[in-house]
Amino acid sequence: AQAQDDYGLNTGGTPVRRGPISLDAVEQFSIDAVPIDVENGDFSGGALDVVLKSGGNDFHGTLFTNYLNDGMVGRSIRGVDVPSRVSQSNYGAFLSGPIWQDRLFFAASYELYESADLTTTGPTGAGYPNSVTGVTQSTIDQVVGIFNSNYASKFDAGAIVRTKPITDEKYSFKLDANLSDRHRASFTARYGLSEVFQRTNISRTSAGLDSQWYLTGEEDYSYVGELNSDWTDNLSTQLRVTYRDYERRQLPPSGQEFADITVCNTAASGGSATTCDQTGAANPSVIRFGPDEFRQANELATENLQVQLRGVYSKGDHVLKFGFQTQTNTIANLFLPTQDGVYYFDSIADFSAGLANRLRYNDAVGGASLETTRATLEYRVNSLFVQDTLTVTPDVEITAGLRYDWYTNDSPPALNANFLARNGFGNQTTYDGRTVVMPRVGFKWNVNDAFRLQGGLGLFSGGVDRKSTRLNSSHQIIS
Repeated sequence: AQAQDDYGLNTGGTPVRRGPISLDAVEQFSIDAVPIDVENGDFSGGALDVVLKSGGNDFHGTLFTNYLNDGMVGRSIRGVDVPSRVSQSNYGAFLSGPIWQDRLFFAASYELYESADLTTTGPTGAGYPNSVTGVTQSTIDQVVGIFNSNYASKFDAGAIVRTKPITDEKYSFKLDANLSDRHRASFTARYGLSEVFQRTNISRTSAGLDSQWYLTGEEDYSYVGELNSDWTDNLSTQLRVTYRDYERRQLPPSGQEFADITVCNTAASGGSATTCDQTGAANPSVIRFGPDEFRQANELATENLQVQLRGVYSKGDHVLKFGFQTQTNTIANLFLPTQDGVYYFDSIADFSAGLANRLRYNDAVGGASLETTRATLEYRVNSLFVQDTLTVTPDVEITAGLRYDWYTNDSPPALNANFLARNGFGNQTTYDGRTVVMPRVGFKWNVNDAFRLQGGLGLFSGGVDRKSTRLNSSHQIIS
């Protein structure tokens, strides 16, 4: 099963920040810079293959923990006291063993990482490494007090807090069954969660309260069922079904459905009515709260269902691989900036009086609801592949194969009449019916026990141009 960032927003290319699986659950890693094998598709970079541990007739387990706090780090630099708020814990466990001797086995892992992220900019005089010019805690209390008293809202404007939590949680569970001497089945479930806060609009000139910040998180579920069959000594097959459900979160602590509020830190309005400035003086800072303009209606979720049937037939010096894959991807993306408005007040007095000096606002065309604004995209990639591996000598292999992909998309986007009128062509063209033929050849030469030379040439297509991580539930490593 592939564990990658399908939408391409994470810098590491994996669905969660600290990796999709606990290391104690890993049997083996394999890195393939250019995966020539025609079975590999839907990505155009390197691959990190991860083989998960399986249970056996004996029980095996591990426990680990590490912990760090203020008492375990330095407290001064060259005699100057430096306040510290360090907090970090990481613990996990792995257990495997038999459910039914020689027949049914399990392997399970769990890991939790928790830490705190320090806020480096805050009110003047509050002891932060960096200060918002001219904004003290009493200034923030004044603005928040006006909002709570003068505006008919239960929205929590928030504060500038010194720390925010960092969380990473993951678990896996695997079942292996020996159905007979020639047939084996397995089922693997995996879960990953990463959460960390992004601080928005907090700097030396902007006091963004934590209702402006947002929790960026990834939640990833994956399920894999696999049946491996040895029909003869020369012919084997594998049927694999994989389902993934991924959500990327951008959640302000007080919710998305509120306006972005900016208040200029001046007693009365002056200079430009729509810019925080004062005639003849340095520009004052601003106090901001409410979800920023890009977080007022922002959701992303993807689903992936893949079915693969692969056969391997060996005869003499040849190993013939052939198979079929079909993969359905569904993407639900909601992004409507400034959907609840961006308000600017030129002074604290204007804010107290309810006099906004500027408002920016966007909504769906025709006043459509958020649900109809959400883009729901679905496409399917179907693949046929065939490959022959020839063992020329015990140290030299040559591989040649062909992969054929074709795309289907039965749900084009709704026609945008304004787009059509402006450009002279519509917005409903998709890659439905498109095909890609990908020939590939490669070689592997074991020069000696310490040196291997390998290379290849071919065409690759699909996926996102980032690292792909494949989690293999069997003990077969693709390399």
